Amino acid sequence: MTTPPKRRPTLDEVARLAGVSRSAASRAINRSGYASRSTREAVERAVRELGFVPNPTARALATQQSGAVVLAVSNNDPELFADPFYALIITGVSAALERTDLVLMLALADSDLGRARLERILRSRRADGIMLMGLHGDDPLYHLVGKLDVPVVYGGRPLNAEPAWYVDADNRGGAGLAAEHLIGTGRRRIATITGRLDTHVGTARLRGFQEALAVAGLDTSLVEHGDFTEAGAAAAMTRLLAAHPDLDAVFAASDNMAAGALQVPATTSVAGWYTGSPRPGELGAAVIAGHVDSRQGPGVFFRLRRLRPGDLILVRRADRSLAAFEVTAVSQYLKRQFPTAAVYGPAPVAELRVVTCGGTFDQATGHYLSNVIVFAVAVPWHHRQQAAAGLTGPRRTRGRQSPGIVAPVGRHLAA
Repeated sequence: MTTPPKRRPTLDEVARLAGVSRSAASRAINRSGYASRSTREAVERAVRELGFVPNPTARALATQQSGAVVLAVSNNDPELFADPFYALIITGVSAALERTDLVLMLALADSDLGRARLERILRSRRADGIMLMGLHGDDPLYHLVGKLDVPVVYGGRPLNAEPAWYVDADNRGGAGLAAEHLIGTGRRRIATITGRLDTHVGTARLRGFQEALAVAGLDTSLVEHGDFTEAGAAAAMTRLLAAHPDLDAVFAASDNMAAGALQVPATTSVAGWYTGSPRPGELGAAVIAGHVDSRQGPGVFFRLRRLRPGDLILVRRADRSLAAFEVTAVSQYLKRQFPTAAVYGPAPVAELRVVTCGGTFDQATGHYLSNVIVFAVAVPWHHRQQAAAGLTGPRRTRGRQSPGIVAPVGRHLAA
């Protein structure tokens, strides 16, 4: 014999248990109109005791609110959420809405069908407000919400407008500060990889970068255009290096593009120095990258993940001098959560970042999903200690990105 489904408690039963009228119970539950503190507390106790859940349709009629907000993105690229920026935005919005009764709806609206569906949602009052992101050019999505009577907040200022409510960073000022930092470290041939120039963020960051270079009397024409994607930045970096082999720094307009701009040598048996970072042993964080393996076998950093805090890494520079670093941490990060600031950001002393791939290997794409990153700090080193430490024949690096050779003392990075 089957047990009949449990009947849902009604608003009348809540009111009866709380000892108030039905209308008073409705006002207390929906927070619409006046209800005394004692009434609200009595109704809340009755709701908990009965397990009452308001009917969403009835509640919407009573409050004239749907209980939902839309996050609409003018993008329908499947690679969208490979960018950690959007993942962080969605997480942040969701965390803020947890303090309310509002539900988050996500809409990708970069097509006629997507915009038509969004318009139906907004016109039918199934959402109480909308947040817009990813607008580019004279975006139809901007004009769509402009003709609807619905509260709007923009995540990032639109290209050719300044709406009443928007949230944005100081893109122009931030890019200028980044350029000033590079200039302050002695860099003079500084290029940039832009974001999309049909967006306000892309144009503002390019403007801030070029203004800082102009003030310093430097060439502002070393520009390659990207699209805020890792692949786009990698292609732009290749074009930059081919056209301007004397570059000594690059400003990428987003974290995602900075990861793409890091050029790892095509040969898996060598490591490469990121020329936009200080030379190993100079003030700041030098960045060296190499492959972990390939179809042919282990790469130069196949054993990188075996390093532990306290291990030593030696780097032989182009002038044959050695720079020594002591490992402080070995960490693994998903590529979509690459710690750009920790790897490329300023450091108060001479430091080293060694980067390779790791984690799960995605057979479909032929790439690892994570990066292994070794963090190290410079320590004194004397040439006479080299023999005592048993350092023998570390593997050479080559190419314009390479500082010389890289090897650990006691642990060999190369296969």
